[in-house]
Amino acid sequence: MKVSIIIPAYNQDVYVSQAIESALNQDYPDLEVILSDDNSVDGTSDLAKKYLEDKRFKYFKNEINLGRVANYHRALYDYVTGDYALILDGDDYLIDKGYVKKAVSLISEERLIAVFARSKVFLERSNKFIENKMNDGLHRIMDGNWLFLNYYKGYAIPHFTMLYDRKYALQIGYFDKDIISSDWESFLRLILGKKVGFINEPIGVWRRHGNNCTRSLDAKVTMANLEYIDGPYEFCILNNIFEKKKIERWKRQMTRRYFVKNLLKLLIIGESQKFDDLSSIFKKYNKKVYNSVVWDLKFILMRIIIKNKMLTKFIFKNVLKIESFYEDLI
Repeated sequence: MKVSIIIPAYNQDVYVSQAIESALNQDYPDLEVILSDDNSVDGTSDLAKKYLEDKRFKYFKNEINLGRVANYHRALYDYVTGDYALILDGDDYLIDKGYVKKAVSLISEERLIAVFARSKVFLERSNKFIENKMNDGLHRIMDGNWLFLNYYKGYAIPHFTMLYDRKYALQIGYFDKDIISSDWESFLRLILGKKVGFINEPIGVWRRHGNNCTRSLDAKVTMANLEYIDGPYEFCILNNIFEKKKIERWKRQMTRRYFVKNLLKLLIIGESQKFDDLSSIFKKYNKKVYNSVVWDLKFILMRIIIKNKMLTKFIFKNVLKIESFYEDLI
């Protein structure tokens, strides 16, 4: 099967060469690497020229700036020709030259809809690599419905490790939601009723440099991103995938996780006013779920512990196993 590695980029000429070279270094034979330039005004187009001699590399530049998710959509739907696709943002890079080959082998053996893996995080401010452990307990082959229903427990699918069936992705409207977590919203729908593979190794690096969209503290953006829960929920209802009680419970659990994550973020950085404002918005959105968070003893304890940086760091690293979440905010 042919694999397309899509590299969406916008004004990332400082990083994009590393992304391109890490993709071209994959040892899988039937490969194409697509640089989808979202009308950058820096040196991205000049950098791209030096890779055009490699027949596996293709460069496209959008006539206007489409925005992050629309650029993903354009590349996946219009630019690539592969059977399976992987999106590697222009400021990230792969570190396992054999990842695509291993993922394709697993897909072929087990007839999977997708494969994902672990990753490392590079914190540019502190020049530090971190390897999160939250997915360590996952099995090599999983039922997609099981992963979907258990996603609220803290699992996370690193965006650039997802190698998935492009044809099916287009059928279900991949990247149709212009939100921060459009990748998760799409992937959660993709795996329903399918089998998924997991390679328990860090295969790439997610660079955190302060400009990542996932660090946004804007309340409107945060609330809009709840669509990554609402979209899969509505998809399940429409297709009668789960019993009504089961999918309603999933939505509450996912919403609760989302509230906790965003409120903790504001507590860590000490934004008390924004914490109060977002709390008020969350309460209006779903009072029952909000109350289940703020009156939970674990959450109350975390509000106290966060004042102690050393103890907080220990908990995020060894208990929650998402050290980068905390380190990226301090």
